[in-house]
Amino acid sequence: MEDRFEQPEIRALNQHPEYFTRRPPPNIALTLHQILLDGRPGSGKDMPFRVNSPGGGKDLTIYYVNVDLDMLEERSVRLQRAEKFVAWMLAQVPADTQSHLLETASAKQRLIEHFEDSYINNPPGDYEITARYTPTTEENWKGTLVSAPARLHVVNAGDFFDVIKAQQASKGGTNK
Repeated sequence: MEDRFEQPEIRALNQHPEYFTRRPPPNIALTLHQILLDGRPGSGKDMPFRVNSPGGGKDLTIYYVNVDLDMLEERSVRLQRAEKFVAWMLAQVPADTQSHLLETASAKQRLIEHFEDSYINNPPGDYEITARYTPTTEENWKGTLVSAPARLHVVNAGDFFDVIKAQQASKGGTNK
């Protein structure tokens, strides 16, 4: 006998653009709300984030979908961090002839934009995440299930640019 319940699905960054073309639309939505920022009352605003998902499944009686969240700082902050990282990278190998290929404005800008797009520095603070499930197929009941908010506490451990710089410094490289 086939289950009459639809598999939980969420729109995620790592899905093919046509992932939902031949299937029902996503039925899971997440919200991330800032409660505290660095121990002080937060803005109370919804926090922008990216979702990646390896999928989901079902064990005996529970349907699930796995997700990874990347909290996003403002684009201007990400861009500034990426610019500094690219400058640091170029300073690590000043004599390398291939690094000179990045000295053109367009090549350097493409690299900065690449790192800005992949930059993650989950801002320290306290957050609440809420999931909403709304069935999208006709055979299912109509309504929305809303989870109780789950609280997340994020500590400042440095961003991945800082980690790379520290690793380079521990190998005896420069760290500017």
